[in-house]
Amino acid sequence: MVRCWLIGEEHRGFPCLAAQMADLRAMAAVRCADALEEVPADRGSLLALGLERLRRLEPRTQAALERALERGATLYVRGVASAQTTLRLPAAMGGGFALAPATAAPSYRLHNHPLLPHVLADHEARGRFTLGGAVGLPPGYEPVLTADGEGPERTAVFVYRHGTGMVVFDVGSEDRESDDSLLFRLAHGQGLIETLGGLLAIDRAWGRDPRRPVPFNLTLDDRPANRDYLNLGHLRRFLERVQAHFPGAHVDFSWTPDQSHPSRRYVELIKRFDGGFLWHGFAHHVDHEALTDPEADIATGARLVEEIQRRYAVRFQPIMVFPFERGGERCTRLLGPHGFRAMALSLPAYPETFDPLPAYLRHAVIQRDLGETGPLLLRRQAIERFSTELMLAHAILGLPVLALAHPVDFALKRFPQPWARDSMTELDRVLDAAARWGLRACSMEQIAQEVADNQAAVWGRMP
Repeated sequence: MVRCWLIGEEHRGFPCLAAQMADLRAMAAVRCADALEEVPADRGSLLALGLERLRRLEPRTQAALERALERGATLYVRGVASAQTTLRLPAAMGGGFALAPATAAPSYRLHNHPLLPHVLADHEARGRFTLGGAVGLPPGYEPVLTADGEGPERTAVFVYRHGTGMVVFDVGSEDRESDDSLLFRLAHGQGLIETLGGLLAIDRAWGRDPRRPVPFNLTLDDRPANRDYLNLGHLRRFLERVQAHFPGAHVDFSWTPDQSHPSRRYVELIKRFDGGFLWHGFAHHVDHEALTDPEADIATGARLVEEIQRRYAVRFQPIMVFPFERGGERCTRLLGPHGFRAMALSLPAYPETFDPLPAYLRHAVIQRDLGETGPLLLRRQAIERFSTELMLAHAILGLPVLALAHPVDFALKRFPQPWARDSMTELDRVLDAAARWGLRACSMEQIAQEVADNQAAVWGRMP
């Protein structure tokens, strides 16, 4: 069943951002130029149109939209006025408001509105922004995003309720087509302003609970390891620091199977802090694209992991982290048959997996390798490159926030090196943000299960 109607005109175009948002949430979309009174819209439907198209609606079309709102549909209106003007609207859309054209603004703020993802409630930002909006918003309209600065206050995103439906007005920016990734748009101040309204509208129709916190995970690669001397104290301080900044945080350790005799005290310390363990390679820490017999290597690894699990009373999660982030198709094809749920890799790794996607969806959705039967690709980001803005963008989209670290970041090398970089400050920043936003501490396996369940639910309601 069609769930998203893009209302426009062939010679003037159709809503661009709404079409991208429909793709983001795997909602079927159809261009619609007339006969809107026949659109069977309800609680799970989005109708999108531009501000100028809204001005020219015929009475029968206005009545059709009003009926759709009464049935629970979401109406998304986007556009910016070219001059100071007053927009007259039917009562079902609030009656109307005054509009101001886009001008510079030194800051904006988000209200604590129930449509907003929880990480954005009462969010404020300073910078150099450009946006228009409604001036002197009348009663009945609910502000979401407001620009501050010189001149009258402008509300760029706001909503109006009618029946069980809702109109989302996004009157701060033009509806320009862009191929930039939705994730990276949301990580940029102006991009967030220009993208947020469309996301709120589609998620309201899609049924997302914006107040449900997204999962957070921190992974430390290359540990435990054999002959890892003198680092028990460093490990304890690292784990204590994680808990001090984010109480209850979960840390997963990527363990290479041939490292089968690490210090028992080292492993027990990780267990005491409720750490988990992932596979780091089939059997050895090597470039897996160069393996001559991957089947033999994964069989060797399975035997080694079985011994490790018995010897240390631990469990390896069915999540693969390939050394050097190089697995190759021959190796990834073995993951599913051997019970692996997902593979974790950094954000920029395997760019070829994005080829089937439109550019605006790259990094913004969780994919499976090798089609719908392959392993999930859970993309992590190294803490030193995981800006707070990029973390925020993940959470806004509903993506898990997956942070990656290496032993060298925290003086956890096998043989301590005084010259090794100290990334504790970056660790603190990432953990403090995750704790401040109330993200959910999860293992990689829990996240893979949640993603798989969500994807199954989405595909289950597709036509």
